Order: sequence, then C-alpha cells, then structure tokens
Amino acid sequence: MVLEVNGIELYWEEHGGGEPLLWLHGGMGHGADWRYLFKEPPEGYRIIAPDLRGHGKTTNRTTCTPCSAT
Repeated sequence: MVLEVNGIELYWEEHGGGEPLLWLHGGMGHGADWRYLFKEPPEGYRIIAPDLRGHGKTTNRTTCTPCSAT
C-alpha cells in the first residue's frame, strides 16, 4: 500500500487480521525483511510493516541537513 503525504510516498504492507501490530525494520532494512514471517502472522493480529522514510519503497525527500537534525 502507498500513501502520499507532503510529497513523500509512504509504503507499507499489511497481513492477517485483528488487532494491529506494528513491525519496524532496523537501519538499512525495509518492510520486506519480515517477508518470511508474513506467511504465518500471529493469530488475531493484523501485521503492519512499513518501509521507513528513505528505505525500501518509501521515498526520501528531505530538506534536513545533519546540522539541523541535531
């Protein structure tokens, strides 16, 4: 799924049904890191696995500089 917010395309996958459970990948990863676990999501849960900004299929349009981020 893709949602555009302020010119940034945010991508995520959802699997299963029930209570939402957010799975976040680590640095330099992406939501597909969970692909083997998607095959059998925990019973009663809807897994939401986003690609964080600048990773995977989510775009990274930023005006942030290292100095302004500290």
